[in-house]
Amino acid sequence: MRRAPVVMVPANQETADLMARAEQQRVSDLQIARTAESAKWAAAVTFLREWLSPTVKQQVREVIRVQSPDWPAAYHMVWGMGVRNALREHGFGEKDFGVLNLDNVYIELVEEAVQL
Repeated sequence: MRRAPVVMVPANQETADLMARAEQQRVSDLQIARTAESAKWAAAVTFLREWLSPTVKQQVREVIRVQSPDWPAAYHMVWGMGVRNALREHGFGEKDFGVLNLDNVYIELVEEAVQL
């Protein structure tokens, strides 16, 4: 899923630079996770398909449909961190993917896992 351009207006140039570097790191981590070991990506998607209940998968699909592409921000603290930590606990952490931050990867894994 493609992300929309950042809509937030940075308070100053320093904040703008930080936002740009964070986005560059997100894109880099996604590339690494998808290409470094494609079997790891597929295994993580399979894990999430089994781990997420059918009800939760349907709820995520609906949230994506209504709020896409900005849906993750509202759910990171209350739900996303649990998903991220479950991935880590089952062999799909930063070291396993070779990425700096699993927060840059788990959202796309969830989006792929809930696709019909």
